[in-house]
Amino acid sequence: GNKREAVFIACWQEDPAKVTKVFFFESSIDLMSFIQLFQKKLDLSTSAFVACGGYVSQMQIVGSMNLYSNGVPYFCFDNDDPGNVYDVIAAASLLKQDWKAYHLKPNVTIEINKVKTVYAQGEFSSNSFFKEHKVPYYIVKPQLPYKDWNDVLCN
Repeated sequence: GNKREAVFIACWQEDPAKVTKVFFFESSIDLMSFIQLFQKKLDLSTSAFVACGGYVSQMQIVGSMNLYSNGVPYFCFDNDDPGNVYDVIAAASLLKQDWKAYHLKPNVTIEINKVKTVYAQGEFSSNSFFKEHKVPYYIVKPQLPYKDWNDVLCN
């Protein structure tokens, strides 16, 4: 398959225009775990859940938000360096910013206007980055010590 475009979507709303929240995940197991954990708090009739298959691209994020154009994105990627990088990639895709984010073990590199900043493992926070750059989207992470939503569900 084409990992740059393909996503797995779970949505109980037949009319995409009625979706008001779009939750993005790295994997389908995390998507399903999140729904299981929060099923009583979620309005499934106005929510869409999108799994990117372990790879997050501009085409996946923008394509999903084009489908659910009335929805607000919630980035529910893993609570680790790759997950934080995916938050930045997703936000940059929607905001049409020339931000680049890489996770080349053990470091995270963020590039803005051709200026690179390198962070040691575990030092980069997408929450802090969103605040600093006034990113209007939501990040939803499992609390430490959990890495992903399946870890939360299983413990």
